[in-house]
Amino acid sequence: GVELLRGAEAVVYDALADDALLSLCGERCELYDVGKRGGQRDKSAAQADIDGLLVELCLKRGMRVVRLKAGDPFVYGRAKTEIQALQEAGVPVEVVPGLSSAVSGPLMAGIPVT
Repeated sequence: GVELLRGAEAVVYDALADDALLSLCGERCELYDVGKRGGQRDKSAAQADIDGLLVELCLKRGMRVVRLKAGDPFVYGRAKTEIQALQEAGVPVEVVPGLSSAVSGPLMAGIPVT
């Protein structure tokens, strides 16, 4: 994941994305804060707008794009919607999983998950 962030020409990220991860992006990388955060619709971009932005950056501008999400993008993360929009536009997609909160939460509390 680190190499992908360093090589990205654009990163589209949510409100909960860690600043330490964003700092890995290159100087010329364009950052797009779409502000997705539960319960704060006034500060969040509409999902259709995010889908459109991803397609525009990838297809129309030909950029290497990272869609950065906190936690598991398939649990309340709308990853399916975004992937579907990209695939329908003919954009190849690679999912790079991070550590799910279902695993990291118990581990942070010292509770083994196995």
